Amino acid sequence: MPQKMHAQSKTKAQFQNREDQARDPAGPAKVLIQDAGYDAALPQVIDRILEAFPRDWAGRSVLVKPNILAPHSPDRGVTTHPAVIQAVVRALLDRGAKVMVGDNPGISAYGRSGRSAAVSGIEQAAQGCYVPLGHNPVHCPVSSKYFDHVAVSRQILEADVLVNVPKLKTHTLTVLTAGIKNTFGYVAGGDKLRIHSACPRPHQFAKALVDIYSIRPPDLTLLDAVVSMQGNGPANGSPVALGKIMASDNTVSLDAAAVCFLGQKPRSVPHIQEAG
Repeated sequence: MPQKMHAQSKTKAQFQNREDQARDPAGPAKVLIQDAGYDAALPQVIDRILEAFPRDWAGRSVLVKPNILAPHSPDRGVTTHPAVIQAVVRALLDRGAKVMVGDNPGISAYGRSGRSAAVSGIEQAAQGCYVPLGHNPVHCPVSSKYFDHVAVSRQILEADVLVNVPKLKTHTLTVLTAGIKNTFGYVAGGDKLRIHSACPRPHQFAKALVDIYSIRPPDLTLLDAVVSMQGNGPANGSPVALGKIMASDNTVSLDAAAVCFLGQKPRSVPHIQEAG
């Protein structure tokens, strides 16, 4: 039975099936939408995605950036599922990459990144590649209306390749959290609170979010929409089974396609409109 997505902005969408390959209506970027589950077939799905977006991985430092919002178990649909991270890490290691896995969790989990990674299952899924990103950040200049610098994890800036692995959820401030929103995890420590305080309104935060995304646009984004979240996101909604992994080397196009998949228009999400 179709289920509805609800957010603070009263955006509503029915979770609907779409074609296996979609195109961002604003441009030619390729977005793959693959049937997937958290099962033994998932590694093959990840392999197909990496083959669709080929690059030389051997010897390259690769940061895998999941959503580790807070210490929640995988069944809650709050964080990227560890099965996805395990499959991505294994595929990259098999291709000779030097893999790191890490995130800066949300404000509520400030100072508890290790616990968040453990409870969510991502630390174990990282297969020895987990790194705490909050240590020794770089104060990065930003051309923004609301702030002129931000503390960014050094690995975000220094990795040869950044693979963004967000969770698809509704969000009370941003309407949707997917690829662009996951880059807010670039920000280390208390700077998240500073930015939220400077940008309390949705349109302000949308601009700030795109400013942060622009510091280091991901090289590849794989969106965990196998089980998503609807309702009072990013942490207190209800899990919804969609059975999809979406991927693109253009994160803005991926987010736009995800919104279309949900039966809405990209302009209904402020940060997608801002990024476009």
